Amino acid sequence: MKKLIWILVILVVIGVFGGRAWWLYQHQETGNNVVKVGLLSFNSGMYADLGIALDNGAKLAVEEVNANSDNIKLHLSIEDGKGFAKDAINAFNKLDTNSVDVMIIAGENQVPPVAPLIETRKIPTILTSVGTLSFQKNNKDKYMFLVNPSAQSTSAAMGKYAKNELKLNNYAILSVASVYGQESAAGFTQGFNAQPLIWEKYKETDLNARSQIAKILATNPEGVYVVGYGPGYTNALNQLKEQGYTGVIMSDYTISGQEAQENVKDKTDIFFAEADSRNNPARLNGFLKAFHAKYGKEATTHAKMGYDAIYVIAEALKNSSNVKEGLEKINGLDTFFGKLTFNTDGSSNFPVIIKQMQADGTAKIVKE
Repeated sequence: MKKLIWILVILVVIGVFGGRAWWLYQHQETGNNVVKVGLLSFNSGMYADLGIALDNGAKLAVEEVNANSDNIKLHLSIEDGKGFAKDAINAFNKLDTNSVDVMIIAGENQVPPVAPLIETRKIPTILTSVGTLSFQKNNKDKYMFLVNPSAQSTSAAMGKYAKNELKLNNYAILSVASVYGQESAAGFTQGFNAQPLIWEKYKETDLNARSQIAKILATNPEGVYVVGYGPGYTNALNQLKEQGYTGVIMSDYTISGQEAQENVKDKTDIFFAEADSRNNPARLNGFLKAFHAKYGKEATTHAKMGYDAIYVIAEALKNSSNVKEGLEKINGLDTFFGKLTFNTDGSSNFPVIIKQMQADGTAKIVKE
């Protein structure tokens, strides 16, 4: 009997002190002073390297925020949506089960399937996708905030420049068959204020866009707007010139990225629109050095997106203890894409500039 009593006493002590230790650990990690951030990324599949770069940028920013702030502490959880609707929903539900305070969702294909869930469950969410149409209709209460330039805004600026500065009378569009391509085409059309002669599409994995290009050339356009990503994008640009097109070629910031730099044979004189990111070179240089030191790699655009997203959350928490209200108050925040202000629909508002690619691979500003 005495042995049984001692066993019960020991179990009670373990329960009390062990439970207390577990509570302290949990409180340290997820207490009231810690904001839980969920990142729905894409860490596997064709573009896993982009998702991992974004994750690393976010993790670096979390370390910096936690080290440099007494009042703001962030805890980051990452789930892989794999770039597909079903997996994105599963990843979203996992993060939601962990009661995250705010989410970051990367990848244009992952936003549409989870947008209704964000609105229903009222989770403040940062989007790094370039799309806007895909979430606006599900954003009535504005729980979604886009932190990089929308495809529509940059494309509209390019279309306006083509009409007013390049004096083009007509144009054609060659875009990736995706939300990004759809919204880029809509933006360019809006800026040019006229419909294209023809709009042809390709898949991001296409190695051959010659049939689409032949249809475009048959309309004899003065300019062709080419947008997209992946092998399909670089092949489309190469094959457009290979098939003898000599008119004006236009694009967006993708033309200045690493993939295009390595795979597009001749980028000379291609015009493109991008957000004006010249505001804070010191911040950029500090990030580039820190990222390389930590990961041994050069920071990509996606790494910058992840880094920016965390600092947008940190800024929101400075504005208000309520993340959504804090995001709504952001006005002119320095990011790698320029000074960020949110529009009333949750999309971003950045100043846009037009550049022209040079023969040596650099680009010069032709319109501010």
